[in-house]
Amino acid sequence: MISIQKHLESVTGDVDALLKETVNDLWDELNPTNADGSLADRSLIKSVSKFRPKLDEPAYIALVGADVVARQVDYLDHIADIDNLKQIITALPSELDDVIATANEILEPGDLFTIVNEKIHPDSFGLNLLSQVFKYSNYRGSNHCVNRYKKLGFNGATCPYCNEMTMKIVPKEDEDKYNELMLFDIDHFYSKGMFPYLALSFYNHIPSCKACNQTYKGTNEFAFTTHIHPYHRCFDTHYNFQLNHGVLVNEPPTTVKARKKSIFEERLLADLQIEARYQGNLGHARITRLVEILSSYSHILREGAENDADRMRLKERLADFGLISNHKQILSQCYSKLQRDTIAMFDPNNTLELL
Repeated sequence: MISIQKHLESVTGDVDALLKETVNDLWDELNPTNADGSLADRSLIKSVSKFRPKLDEPAYIALVGADVVARQVDYLDHIADIDNLKQIITALPSELDDVIATANEILEPGDLFTIVNEKIHPDSFGLNLLSQVFKYSNYRGSNHCVNRYKKLGFNGATCPYCNEMTMKIVPKEDEDKYNELMLFDIDHFYSKGMFPYLALSFYNHIPSCKACNQTYKGTNEFAFTTHIHPYHRCFDTHYNFQLNHGVLVNEPPTTVKARKKSIFEERLLADLQIEARYQGNLGHARITRLVEILSSYSHILREGAENDADRMRLKERLADFGLISNHKQILSQCYSKLQRDTIAMFDPNNTLELL
């Protein structure tokens, strides 16, 4: 519900340096070297070259056609260039569309996937890019993947898409080694099915809850120009949650709507059904209790009201309630964005200085 950059300000004093180090570490982990400095066989760069001969097999050429194979070979030659491959892995959110545009100059959509009954079905080349070149499943189960999201402060943070679910990293003891397990998903902002070459791109990975990634996003295709990318844009700057206005005159909270406050036309709110999910979870978000607290002190939140003693008591009660008053820490607690926006309804002039 805030940008991941803003979340990282609660982790480090230099967000840009942390992200640059994290991206470079990912590149190095994907391309390990031998003792003599040469690239290891399991490196990403070597995986590209090892896959290349399979496109020359007569059976494969007969299956897909010489023209298709020629385009696929051209694309493999493109990513065999270390600079091009590194650009794919390290591309910033705003650069992911450029990576896609470059691929589209070489490949045709049917070279990677087909669409049947409005569902994407990766073709053999796309599947092979995933399984034999980029090998996302190996990365997802690796310790360095787990350590990366611990370093970025996501152990115990809430989902940046919805702020509803807490994401955890827990011990996983095997017979002969100690591992840790991420109890959350890594959403591919651009799907692996349509864009398999972005499978390992750092800024295409959004740590998210299973509800957002699997239940609601599902087969919906996200794009930088149509959806809030959590590493680039901030939900909090695009929307405010508002309860039914009757709460201001002692009515209970019954509805919640997201009020748009920017000109960016986006579909994340609708695709992830945030309003409906929040509507059904006002109790879990403790909004009724929060409204009761605020209503009992509404007299000091009116314009011109002066009662410093009651104002201090209200701030103490809100602190006991667990209100997140530091914007950078919104992801540290479920529904904190909704709770802060509820405060704003009662205190639009921020007389409590909590927002």
